[in-house]
Amino acid sequence: MTTDQVLGVFGSSADVIGNTSHYQLGSVGDADTRGWGVSIETPIGGRTRATVDYRQSIASWTRGFAQESAAPLSAYRVADRVQNLVASVQSVVPVLETRLLVVYNLNTAAALADESGPLGGARFELQLNQSLPFLAFTNARWEALVAVRNMFYDAADGGASVYDELLVVRPPTRVLGGVTVKF
Repeated sequence: MTTDQVLGVFGSSADVIGNTSHYQLGSVGDADTRGWGVSIETPIGGRTRATVDYRQSIASWTRGFAQESAAPLSAYRVADRVQNLVASVQSVVPVLETRLLVVYNLNTAAALADESGPLGGARFELQLNQSLPFLAFTNARWEALVAVRNMFYDAADGGASVYDELLVVRPPTRVLGGVTVKF
């Protein structure tokens, strides 16, 4: 049971949402979700792993918004049946100490609103980690990180609701960069 599931709408237009802010949040109610899933992971060569994860669920919704300000969000429907396919590839180049992660997520309910096209709800993440061995003056491991993504949640995070990623409508593509330090 998930209570007060949150809907986030990005890049909304004034005629649909009623304001011109960058995003709007609101509660779409509670969901009792039942489902199943299967995951297959296999090595490809010595340095690459591929994973395919399929999940299917059916929800019973208690509709109605928790906040008056979220009423314009009622234009967005919430799917009762969800099928989700996540494919990921992780690869390591040992000589350069470079790691690459590619994740692609397709979902039958991702077009909750007006995401255009048959793949309008597709989400992706491309992440590159490069070791910085010249900073190895301590026991810490330093890495440069560059990522491009429109996913909001980790696809591998099993603790999230099936609707957490789905109820982010029209997510912006973000470019992330920085340095990670592991002690």
